[in-house]
Amino acid sequence: MQFAKHLYVLQKLSTIPRKDPVPNAPWYASKRAAIMTDDEAIVVWDHLFEYIHANWDVPSTMAMTWWAQRKSDEQKVELYDCRKMLEMGPEDLETRLESLPPYFTESIFPVAVARYLLRDLWIPLNHRKTVTFKEFHNRYGSMILSD
Repeated sequence: MQFAKHLYVLQKLSTIPRKDPVPNAPWYASKRAAIMTDDEAIVVWDHLFEYIHANWDVPSTMAMTWWAQRKSDEQKVELYDCRKMLEMGPEDLETRLESLPPYFTESIFPVAVARYLLRDLWIPLNHRKTVTFKEFHNRYGSMILSD
């Protein structure tokens, strides 16, 4: 199946229990935040990213250095796509994350999943207790943090 790996990740994301939104509430109370403990958040993160690291190619920006003045065209595209994804609203991101064929490229999809977990579902993640966050940072950190 062509999109099996995407479907697996989306299925796991859909099983995360969420609070019901509160109508006419401030933005922070109207979010559909995840309902989970710190330990559950670590298990969810590590499970998803062990799978992602095993099944997704590393992005070209992983080889990029901070002081590099010249970026390849592929790196420029990844940086642009990542910036646009990070600027999306929560509803737009969720819709595009769930679309098949995948809206996001191979290099951006894992970052979109991380953004969805951390910024949109507000999972209570302590990255220091995870097994996979260091690899996530090594693969996608320069792409996320680039200006």
